[in-house]
Amino acid sequence: MVNVCDQQLGTPCTKGEPLHVVAHLKENVVFNSPIMLDGLLAWVVAAQHRLLPPQSGEPPRRIEIPIQRDEKRDVYLCSQGFLAQEASEVRYKNRRAPWVEFARLGSSKIRRVNISLAENKSYRVPYELRLGRAIEWWCLGDAERILELLSYVHYLGKHRGSGEGALDIHGTPWTVEPCKSWGRGFPVVQSGKPMRPLPIEYPGLRAPRTRFGNVRPPYYDHSTEEMIACP
Repeated sequence: MVNVCDQQLGTPCTKGEPLHVVAHLKENVVFNSPIMLDGLLAWVVAAQHRLLPPQSGEPPRRIEIPIQRDEKRDVYLCSQGFLAQEASEVRYKNRRAPWVEFARLGSSKIRRVNISLAENKSYRVPYELRLGRAIEWWCLGDAERILELLSYVHYLGKHRGSGEGALDIHGTPWTVEPCKSWGRGFPVVQSGKPMRPLPIEYPGLRAPRTRFGNVRPPYYDHSTEEMIACP
C-alpha cells in the first residue's frame, strides 16, 4: 500500500511565462468571494491524490501547482478571477420540511413538525446570481500543465448542484494563452493596486484596501487569517 503522505503532491513549476486564463461560462455563476486560480489548481491536484480538504486549524500539505511562487512571501503569482458581469439577479435558496410526507408515512403519534428549530427548520436564504460569459485570470506559469489540470473543472462557484457556474463544455470551456505583461508587478500588482490578496508590505502597493484574509490556499481557513491587501 502506498502512503499518500510519502508522495509528491504535484510538480513544482519550472516554466513561468505570462498567461491569460479564461473560463468560458455557459450562462450564470454564484460566488461570494473571487475565485482563486491557485486554489482551483490545488484542489485538482488534491483530488487526483484523493486527499480530503484540510480542516480549519490543520497544517495544510504543500501542493505544487504549475504557477510560479514568490518564494520570499509564499504567494502564487496569479491574479484573482475577474468576471465580466453583464447583469445580476437576487434569488433565494429555500428549504421546507416535507411535513405532508411525514404525516402520510410517519407514526400516528406524530402530531406536529416544528419547522422553526432543529433539523426540520425552514429557511429562505438570498444569493446573487451573476450573468457573465467569462472569468479571467493572469499568471506566470506553464500553459500546457495548467490547461491539463483545468480540464477536470466543469463548474465554478456555489450552487453547482443546481447547475449554476457550468462551463461551456460543448464549446471551449478553458483557454490558456500567452499574453503581454503589463510590466512591473505582473500579474499581482497593477498601477499600485493588488490584483489578488497580498501581504500588506508587498512591493509596489500604494494605499491598498485592507481586510482579514489569507494570501494562499486554503482560503476558507479562518484560523490562519491575517491583515492583507485586497483588490
